[in-house]
Amino acid sequence: MSDFQGFRYPSSNFFRLPNEWFDITHNMTLAELKVVEYVLRHTWGFQENIKRISLVEFENGRKTREGEHLDHGTGLSRPSIRKGLQLAVEHGFLVVHKEGDPGRQRHLYGPNMNEEEGVKNLYSAGKENCPPQVNKLPTLGKKITPVHRKKPGKERCRGKTPTTFTSSEFDERAAAHLRALLVKHGSDLVNGVNRTKLTTFAKSITNIRLERKVPEDEIKAVIKWLEQNYDGTYTPKLRKADDLYSNWGRFRDARIRWLADNGFEDDPASGITDVNDVFNELQVMGCSLDFDQEDVDDASLSLGIPAGTFAVEDIPA
Repeated sequence: MSDFQGFRYPSSNFFRLPNEWFDITHNMTLAELKVVEYVLRHTWGFQENIKRISLVEFENGRKTREGEHLDHGTGLSRPSIRKGLQLAVEHGFLVVHKEGDPGRQRHLYGPNMNEEEGVKNLYSAGKENCPPQVNKLPTLGKKITPVHRKKPGKERCRGKTPTTFTSSEFDERAAAHLRALLVKHGSDLVNGVNRTKLTTFAKSITNIRLERKVPEDEIKAVIKWLEQNYDGTYTPKLRKADDLYSNWGRFRDARIRWLADNGFEDDPASGITDVNDVFNELQVMGCSLDFDQEDVDDASLSLGIPAGTFAVEDIPA
């Protein structure tokens, strides 16, 4: 016996389907039908015309920032989802917009509208409901070609070096976190006679921030992600001191892909926790300058940091 209690009267929490929908479903496969319905639910259902949806979300459902499920996905397997999306795009039911470099692309899906005027009439709010990179939908039958951006660091291969800037306190703190995770994972960059100085990493962070115009929150988010995913499937390798600068786009896109595939929303402002934050928490706990490893672990745990991340000697006296 099903637990379904029946449909609620559609006075709210519903969206309209055009009559064309019922004229095309009889020729659609089950996978195609389900992925198109899922896209309609998360575009028209939210008064939007295109939405970034990952394969994980098609499979298991979308989540809120708090981790609560909005739905349970399509109920299809990953291969069926891929096939359904392929057919839906080929048959002109959906359009897909691809962002990022090939191999690290994010996909945005929307219903294929047969004329731009129809989009204007349907979405009275206009362009503000569209992502910044999508101002209109293509006409029927047109495919969206991904934009191939020039790879970061390509100019440097031709002999151009980044402009010299003065490192800030933020750059030095971020560099310390970067160097610490390299030490933790036994990188050759920080071990042996040729180990890289902290100032070298700081200069790399400075050039990312000032030359590439990357916000501090985004830099912090990528370094925090590296701390947790240093040996991850998508994570580019750090083999040279300036690799983070030269391959910044690869690190950024790898993090975004990981978030999308695991059903997480991007929250660059989450940042990283500094050892000074642990010291301040020790003062709040009343430990003054008399604390041991257990106190450091307790302060770390209260900040959401695993015990053992910082040792007593790491804490500034």
